[in-house]
Amino acid sequence: LTGGVNFFQLFTQYILITTLPLCIIDEFHGSELEAGLAMTFFQIGTSVFRPVAGYLVDEKHKRRLLLGSLVLFFLVRRFNAADCVEALYGLRLVHGIVFALATTTAASIAVLVIPPSRRGEGIGYFSVTTNMAMVVGAAGRAAVIPDAPHIWLVSGPRSPGRSDSRRGLGHFPAVKGGAAIAICL
Repeated sequence: LTGGVNFFQLFTQYILITTLPLCIIDEFHGSELEAGLAMTFFQIGTSVFRPVAGYLVDEKHKRRLLLGSLVLFFLVRRFNAADCVEALYGLRLVHGIVFALATTTAASIAVLVIPPSRRGEGIGYFSVTTNMAMVVGAAGRAAVIPDAPHIWLVSGPRSPGRSDSRRGLGHFPAVKGGAAIAICL
């Protein structure tokens, strides 16, 4: 479970690194600076919250933290709720905070469940989830759906009653069933 959560969190991060800046530039008609700022807000959230996440891991029930961070991750992933670049900045900041909590908790649990005599080997296997997420996530857009608009990758299912005329990530092409392809989110 811990390796899977780690892989999933990192996979989505790496696919967003390759996709979200293009969405900001193409869908929001944003600048390269605005695209970079969206990525920076994630890093700020992650960096600032990671020490807090470490404290929480030490003081609280680790399994609940891991599962809670996964639930929060699914709530934060709604990039199609953003109708302006500034809203994306806020989502990315919160996404970074949730990411910090999930990855710190996952790594802490991995260390605790690996027998001391095999800790080096176990951490090596756990680290493979990070490497595999980077490889699969970064190449995911090109390999899995090369012709799909990048907006499909970050928007997720359409909210009921949503109008396609709204500017931003809520504006994406309809596909069968009125949903968009949400490959990793």
